[in-house]
Amino acid sequence: MVETAKENELDPLKYLTYVLEQLPLIDLTDEAALDALMPWSDAIPTNCHVPKRTT
Repeated sequence: MVETAKENELDPLKYLTYVLEQLPLIDLTDEAALDALMPWSDAIPTNCHVPKRTT
């Protein structure tokens, strides 16, 4: 999960914290809800993303 988060330009700690906070709140049989937690999902909050570097 950490490497997948990195590949999707997410901060692993923030992403894992978000996922672990959300899992108890969703229906684990709801595929759409689970898909929304995937690191490539557009539903991941912006605070989980690594800020883009400006040169």
